[in-house]
Amino acid sequence: MALPGFLPRRCGSGLRAWARRLLAVATLTATCGGQTLARPGWAGSGMQPNTWWRHAVLYQVDPHQFQSNVPPVPSALANLTQRLDYLRSLGVDAVLLHNLQPEHPDPAHLVDPALGSLDDFDDLLLQASRREMRVLLDLDPASTPDLQPLARFWLSRGVAGFHLIGPQDHLHDLRVLLNSFVGERILIADQPAAGAALTPADSPNLLLVSTLANAPHLDAATLRTTLSQFDAPPAPRTPVPLLLTDAPGQPRSAVRWAAPPSPQAEKLAATILLTTRGSSMLLFGQEIGLTAPGTEFPWEPPPPPASAARLRNPPAPDPRYVSTQQADPDSVLSWYRQLNALRHTNLTLRTGTTTFLPHDNQQVLAFVRRPASITPASPALVVVCNLSSQPVEVALHADTQHLGLRGNFLRTLARSDGVMGPMDLDHVQLAPYMVYLGELRY
Repeated sequence: MALPGFLPRRCGSGLRAWARRLLAVATLTATCGGQTLARPGWAGSGMQPNTWWRHAVLYQVDPHQFQSNVPPVPSALANLTQRLDYLRSLGVDAVLLHNLQPEHPDPAHLVDPALGSLDDFDDLLLQASRREMRVLLDLDPASTPDLQPLARFWLSRGVAGFHLIGPQDHLHDLRVLLNSFVGERILIADQPAAGAALTPADSPNLLLVSTLANAPHLDAATLRTTLSQFDAPPAPRTPVPLLLTDAPGQPRSAVRWAAPPSPQAEKLAATILLTTRGSSMLLFGQEIGLTAPGTEFPWEPPPPPASAARLRNPPAPDPRYVSTQQADPDSVLSWYRQLNALRHTNLTLRTGTTTFLPHDNQQVLAFVRRPASITPASPALVVVCNLSSQPVEVALHADTQHLGLRGNFLRTLARSDGVMGPMDLDHVQLAPYMVYLGELRY
């Protein structure tokens, strides 16, 4: 997910002076009481055994494009702060801010004035902390004269970590810096270049991007190969894979994977993203099937004209808007919330081992997720995704028997067509782009 640089390099004595001034500001702000990341009882605070970032849901957002004039707010960062409850209801664990810095940063102006002030940023950190959400930032070595003072400044204010864009030359030094701060700070990095192997010291608290953002179409064999890296249980000193299907500057999965885009195909992309063992990252608007982000986020439709009040049959609510989808239990937004709720509450879905089932020839991605010990209270789970625009029927009974799993039907946990009731293992019927999740029962 390498992102383009926006800021010019500086050089010579000017660079050193800039870095010294920034380091002085960082030292001062370290005493100002930034966001507290290690509060007692907060998962990932260091006081519980499970780290927050191994199965996290991240949300990458450009504050310039997340704002709305309904209702007007003082700044884009203030608008994002007001929308944190929306992100929390979506199941987001951390927010990655993209394009936060101005074109020519200096110690006095580290936040783009078009977005607001540093006080607005501090308020965003505080309000996110109160909702048990963390805030991450992009770091671009090609646009920042010296990463260390800049990173120290933001860490002192309370950010939970960084996404290191592009070359990984600074990875080890940033890891050392992150480890000097409490609160399980993390670093997101693109896959290292060939020959640039990670050392054990680089691996803890490191998420490596695994992207489907360049995949032009859905293919069962290709997806199975990509997702298989999430199957191995994470070792204590190995990086965690971070899966994404959409990235800035790339066509959205909603338009790449189905023509024309459809809610069912968008729910399919959500399922691929959120049923993995590792961490996942959404690009803002993905949760509502946004295809072409603009300068304003589609929170509310414009007020209807006065003449609409006189219509006997007023038009149906526009499904492109958040307010419309929040009121619709079958919307793409509702599906994202449903999957994230399962991800956060169902231990087998989040951490169980994965076995893929051989149905590539039907363009069906199917896999079984097994807990450490299968019991009536903790059964195996089956996920089945129809990647094609045609209906399909899949027989899974022989597959599960081959794995030594007992069961003759599936108890439905979620299905993207909204229908409930059990599913026959020998006749799993899927509409175009349909997704099914169920528990294996007998």
